Amino acid sequence: MGGGIDNINLGRSLDLHYGTNLAIALISTLLVLLSFIIKVINGTGFYDAAVGALGLGIGAFVVWALGREVDPDHDISAFIPIGFYIAGHAYFGASSLLAMFVTLTGIRMINNTVGIPFTELDRIVLLTMGIGFAYYLQSPVVAVVAAIAMALDYIAPERNGIQLMFTALGSVSAIVLLYIMDHELLHGNKVIELGISLIVVLTFILLIADYRTTISTGDRTGRSLDATRIRIGQVFFLVAAGVFTFSMGFGWSCPYWSVAAGCSIYHLAMKVTP
Repeated sequence: MGGGIDNINLGRSLDLHYGTNLAIALISTLLVLLSFIIKVINGTGFYDAAVGALGLGIGAFVVWALGREVDPDHDISAFIPIGFYIAGHAYFGASSLLAMFVTLTGIRMINNTVGIPFTELDRIVLLTMGIGFAYYLQSPVVAVVAAIAMALDYIAPERNGIQLMFTALGSVSAIVLLYIMDHELLHGNKVIELGISLIVVLTFILLIADYRTTISTGDRTGRSLDATRIRIGQVFFLVAAGVFTFSMGFGWSCPYWSVAAGCSIYHLAMKVTP
C-alpha cells in the first residue's frame, strides 16, 4: 500500500451541483456575513468579528455534516439542527470546532459513508487529532471520544487486528491524558439541561431503532452502506454527546444535542406524516 493523500479517506466530496450541498454552502456563507455585520454594528472589532463570524459559519457547516452522518438516508433532516445550533451559539457562546471535527471523523470511520474503509493512515490521523486537540484544548475527553470511536469501529462488522491495535493505542492515550491533566470527569449541569438531553436521547433512540435497513450508498463506491455500522455510528454520536455534556457542560455539547434533536424531529415528523 503506497503512501500519500490517496490513502486518506477522511473526507467526503461537496458537489455544489447537488441541491442540498449548494444550500449548505450558501447558508454557511450567509451566516458568516450576517454575523460579521451584526458584530461590527454592536461595536466588535473587525478582526474579532471576522473570527467569530467565521466560527459560526464553519460550526453550522459541521453541524450539517454531522447530521448527514447521523441520518444518511434523509438529506433534509441535516438542516433542522442548524437552527438549534444558532440558538445555542447565541445563548452559550461558541463551542469547540476541534472537538466537533474529532466526532465527525469518528462517526465517519464507523459508518463508512465515504464508501472505502479507513486505512491505517486515517486512523493515525484520528488518533493524532484526538491527542493533539485534547492537549491544545486542555480537555482529555476529546481523546476519550476518539478512543471510543476506535473501540466501536472494532466491534462493528469486518473487524481486524489493525482496528484492535488502534483501539488499544487510543485507550492508553486517553487514560494517560486523563491522568496527566487531572481532569474532573463530571461537570456541573443544570437539571433542566440534563432533562432536555434525556428527552432528546429517548427520541434519538427511535431513530436508531428504525435504521434496520438503509438506502444510502458510499460516496466513492456506490455500494450500499451497512445498516449495522450506521447504527453503531449513531450510538457513538450519542455517547460522544453524553461524554462532552458530563465532562465539559451543556454549552460545549450543544451542537451535538442540536443535531440529535433536529434529526429526531425530522424522523418523528416522517413517521406521523401520511
